[in-house]
Amino acid sequence: MPTTVRTRAGRLSVTVEGSGPPALLWHSLRVDSTQWDRVRAELGARRTLLLVDGPGHGRSGPPPRGTSFAGCADAALEVLDAVGADGPVDWIGNAWGGHVGYHFAARHPGRCRTLVAVAAPHTPLPPSQRARIAALVALHRLTGPHPLRGVVVDTLLSPAARAGDPEAVRRVEEAFLRGHRTGMNRVMVAMMLRRPDLTGVLRRVTAPTLLVAGAADPLWSGRRADAAAAVLPAGSALVVDGSGHLPPLEAPAAFAGAVVDHWAAPVG
Repeated sequence: MPTTVRTRAGRLSVTVEGSGPPALLWHSLRVDSTQWDRVRAELGARRTLLLVDGPGHGRSGPPPRGTSFAGCADAALEVLDAVGADGPVDWIGNAWGGHVGYHFAARHPGRCRTLVAVAAPHTPLPPSQRARIAALVALHRLTGPHPLRGVVVDTLLSPAARAGDPEAVRRVEEAFLRGHRTGMNRVMVAMMLRRPDLTGVLRRVTAPTLLVAGAADPLWSGRRADAAAAVLPAGSALVVDGSGHLPPLEAPAAFAGAVVDHWAAPVG
């Protein structure tokens, strides 16, 4: 059963399961911790998983105004302390979760053993994407999530998943609808529209870092992942075939295998 931890980023819902050293999983914007459901068994056989619903998403409450990537990273530290995970953690983050992971690893290097960041560009949104997303965020604020379900599915899932994986479509839609309307909107503004350049943050990440790109993700290509990996002191990049923005949901076997291999590599 999930537990609730009160943090500087609001009331966060956390599910703890599995066995072994701790691994914290933070999902993409507009979904929630259920995006990890298809990799939980494989990863939980090797790690104690801390599955966080980010502020405004899933079972978590809305964040206070002014919540930032750094604030979310410090809230993650509060989660680790609250559940007694006092050693270094293996961080897995998708998109938003990857951005928070960059900050966590840079701000708390002694608490981050390894980092996996999926579909997490270190540069701000390009102007064309910013204009399109700003319009969608404004519509979400006015109408709520229901009219935007199809747009979110089209953005997050590959064409193959949309056509042949109705369960993945259902999971994305349900997670999007489940979020706290005001809280999710507040996070989308802060974490997407106002995302700064994170190059300086990446340069401070000393943990071994794997950057993952879905082969069908229009927002984050393997070429861009390679460029970001070159900024990191200990970075590498991987493209997962058959996936878009959510490889853990769309290609779970390939994604889990890559994570397990990353965990097994020597650290330090």
